Amino acid sequence: MSNLKITIVASSLLLHSTGAIAVAEENLTLKYNETALVHIYESLEGCNFKNPCAELLQNDAILDVTPRRFELLDFFETISMPVNGSDVILAKNVRKGGSWVVYDLKTQRTLLETDNSELANNKFESLTHNKPELVNAVELEKKLERSRKSDLLDFYDSIQIAWLLFVVLSPFIFIVIAVIAFSLFINRKKKEVPSN
Repeated sequence: MSNLKITIVASSLLLHSTGAIAVAEENLTLKYNETALVHIYESLEGCNFKNPCAELLQNDAILDVTPRRFELLDFFETISMPVNGSDVILAKNVRKGGSWVVYDLKTQRTLLETDNSELANNKFESLTHNKPELVNAVELEKKLERSRKSDLLDFYDSIQIAWLLFVVLSPFIFIVIAVIAFSLFINRKKKEVPSN
């Protein structure tokens, strides 16, 4: 009966831990620039493991449970890499017919929204004086710095895994300790028995 309880508890903890890890992966947080963070999603409609989507969140909300989103900015599948000294971005929306948007993170204003990628590229270049380096969410994960929030999620996952291992292995550890203690007890009793 006790073994059954241990198995049930271990299984439930395993499921809980696995779920938490999956959530952490789906909500990977990257530092985009000083103004914004990037959240990467795999379970959003139209997104998956091979083609994840992302959204930008305000950087001052790095430890908030519900970080603040930028106004009028949708989920995107492609975005320009950060440009030094500029908060202007170029992104391709997941929804809204896959339109291109040039957006100012500082003022939270849409500067241009169009289906014409060349027009969007030209607008971005005129504002930042740089050609856009466009990347998808997978490439973002490789290029951008992990934020403090992702590090905290990883730490939380490590604690859960360590606890799971402790729960699963503790019965075996207890048995080993009990066997050793019993052996020491028997040896001591043998020594206490007077020899004839």
